[in-house]
Amino acid sequence: MTALTTPELANIDPVSKEAASCQVRASGMAVVGSTPTGEAFANRHGLVARDPAIEDAWEVHDWNGPEWFVLAVDAAKTVEMVQSIAARRAGPLRILQLSRGLDPSGVTLGEAIATRLGSRLENYAVLAGGLTARDLQSVTPTHATLACEDAEAREALGELLVDGDLHLRRSPDVRAVEWAAAFAEVMALLLGLTEGAELTTGTRAWTLRAASDEIVAMSEREQILEASAFGGHQGPWAIELPSAMLHETASRRLGRLLGRGFTLDDAVVHLTEGDATYGQRSRIHTDVPVLATLRGAMSRGITSACPGLAALADFTANASSTRELWERLLHRSIEMPVKANANEGGSAS
Repeated sequence: MTALTTPELANIDPVSKEAASCQVRASGMAVVGSTPTGEAFANRHGLVARDPAIEDAWEVHDWNGPEWFVLAVDAAKTVEMVQSIAARRAGPLRILQLSRGLDPSGVTLGEAIATRLGSRLENYAVLAGGLTARDLQSVTPTHATLACEDAEAREALGELLVDGDLHLRRSPDVRAVEWAAAFAEVMALLLGLTEGAELTTGTRAWTLRAASDEIVAMSEREQILEASAFGGHQGPWAIELPSAMLHETASRRLGRLLGRGFTLDDAVVHLTEGDATYGQRSRIHTDVPVLATLRGAMSRGITSACPGLAALADFTANASSTRELWERLLHRSIEMPVKANANEGGSAS
């Protein structure tokens, strides 16, 4: 067992056969990063989440021993961290992604990693489905989505992660699951904005529904999946959307502060200083998942056909006023379907 996978013995019941079994099965994983979800994942499996900031202190075996590297770093830093691992590891990499958000280029994290690593990337998997640090810390039954294109790796990893309280929905659609998880953060931000501004229930519901419709339509244009597959009751959006409405995430708290009138800079600082769970990690904008997603989408130009998302992206990029944001979100016209003219197509008299 490597230094990366040293059990946290204080949290293990020595007489529990189930816990002991979990340690043996999890011994091939290395958790890299210190997000709350990463810390909770490591603790659940008796591992120690390693801080990438002190990577120079790692031993050679720390890079070549693990079968899977579990990434728990901010979205904007993911590719940089993977490149650091690849530079020190002799063989191919298997990566399990816990982070949410888009790469700064506007593609999913899996796409960005695959582009950089090429054939060095043996397997890539994502643990999502609304899963949070609190879910991983809980002893009550919870569900999550495990996505991996390789069926054999997906099943093997699923057997590794499942326990009496965690149940997995397995999916081969890695890109769709990552995309849905990233844009669920946008919905959480928007929910927080409507809460902070104390909008009426009807206005909040309309605003959230309009944003969700834009995301589903945009996903179809980007060929993530067909709209019926992405937003349908079996699609990834059907899981991530309600999760965004239920969880008290950093993106939702940020939105609430913005809705109360904070500037973006002040809201990010206040979010950091007032949040013991999120710690001191969000001092820069790229560390907040929703901001990474919006800015990545904006840089790729995929928000241009989405009035609501474009308004949010401009708001976060240009620090425009909340009043201007609400004007663009709430007062844009709604296009009504045009009824076909019965005489349409007839010859002119």
